[in-house]
Amino acid sequence: MILFDLRCAQGHEFEAWFKDGAAFGAQSKASEISCPVCGGSEIAKAPMAPRLRRRPREEKRAANKVAAAA
Repeated sequence: MILFDLRCAQGHEFEAWFKDGAAFGAQSKASEISCPVCGGSEIAKAPMAPRLRRRPREEKRAANKVAAAA
């Protein structure tokens, strides 16, 4: 499964899960994907930032920073 950030022709952004990149392509070509805001079916992938997993030590430091700021 893969999560894509999508954008309709009106500029609304949303997320959707697909089996793989080919599944997104097939559903998009068949106009089977629609915007949850306006219902538009002209959908494209939006730019995405990679989601990198932190190492356990880095996760602990990040949690401590959040707790200290609160």
